[in-house]
Amino acid sequence: MALEEEEETQNAPFCMLFCEEESCSVFEEDESVVKSPSFHLGFLHHDMLWDDDELLGLISKQDELKPCLSDKALDEFLSLCRENALGWIFRVKGYYGFSSLTALLAVNYFDRFITSRKFQTDKPWMSQLTAVACLSLAAKVEEIRVPLLLDLQVGEARYVFEAKTIQRMELLILSTLQWRMHPVTPISFFDHIIRRYSSNSRQFLSRCESLLLSIVHDSRFLSYTPSVLATAIMVSVARDFKEAEYESQLMTLLKVDPEKVNKCYELVLDHNPSKKRVMHASLSSDGSNESWVVSSEPLYKRRRVHEQQMKLSSINRMFLDVFTSSPR
Repeated sequence: MALEEEEETQNAPFCMLFCEEESCSVFEEDESVVKSPSFHLGFLHHDMLWDDDELLGLISKQDELKPCLSDKALDEFLSLCRENALGWIFRVKGYYGFSSLTALLAVNYFDRFITSRKFQTDKPWMSQLTAVACLSLAAKVEEIRVPLLLDLQVGEARYVFEAKTIQRMELLILSTLQWRMHPVTPISFFDHIIRRYSSNSRQFLSRCESLLLSIVHDSRFLSYTPSVLATAIMVSVARDFKEAEYESQLMTLLKVDPEKVNKCYELVLDHNPSKKRVMHASLSSDGSNESWVVSSEPLYKRRRVHEQQMKLSSINRMFLDVFTSSPR
């Protein structure tokens, strides 16, 4: 008896957490609540208000972490450096199976850094070092498993850098970008829109990301905001799905200038001569949602470290410690 009283005393605080209800009333009424139309409407209304706030936040912040466009950003030398660097980034993305967002973050870091005053155009290896450091930073932000700095340098890189050199470059990039490593990207808008319109969401997102990665190497797209670029890409994919209503909803929801979207859309089409072939193949395949994948996707998974080192040693390339010595 004394033991029972002691147990009741110890459990007294927990008893306050329970309300007096008839047995099983919660479970018996739960079904009626789920079936209630007013419950669904209230939930959807609250959810859409939250989505509206998120969308306004994306739109207001999309210009904060963009490359600083100037005459320097349009320089032919920088454009060539950018094209080569992005080509290497996408090859490594395919080799390691990095996500599309990882590659896009690396591109954003690279663009913001090369348009800053700290990018040295007189050093031929600087763009490659910048690309390696930017991809390393992006992988650390987004990926669960990140290769060693030496192992990261695959994909026919022209130079191979020591780990300490890359780490110093990472710090320089971080300080230049003021440690702001989470920019708003077109993928941010893809994800937001897909949460609102979930029809064929996986296939739609895959096609949008694939199309984005196939055109991002063109520096002319830097003049468009992420929302405009995302809208142009989603319009392109929506037209393949033959969803005209979806297209008009995009324009209204994202509050973008239709004229800018149309210009960006035309530029998207200019860079996609093979898009119709890829899309046609995916639409004609009923058994797989992955048939749209372009060559930037992984063709093979991660290799062992010694295989990468063998590949590196078989090519005549230079190891550089650019902060302490000149190339040898």
